[in-house]
Amino acid sequence: IMKEKTYYEVIVEMEGKQYDELETQLSLGSICAGLVKQLQSDEQLNEINYTIPIENQLYEISVKKKEG
Repeated sequence: IMKEKTYYEVIVEMEGKQYDELETQLSLGSICAGLVKQLQSDEQLNEINYTIPIENQLYEISVKKKEG
């Protein structure tokens, strides 16, 4: 079972391993911004997922539209 992690938990895991802190934050920020852009351009889409590998482990980034 995959544990859901926050954006910041993923950054902490990535820091100091394969990526430096700024590169990691820019990379994740860019991915999340791209996912939001896709959601905004498709009225029928309410959620989008992206899988990213970090040190032999896959993590899924999920972005959901909120009502209201």
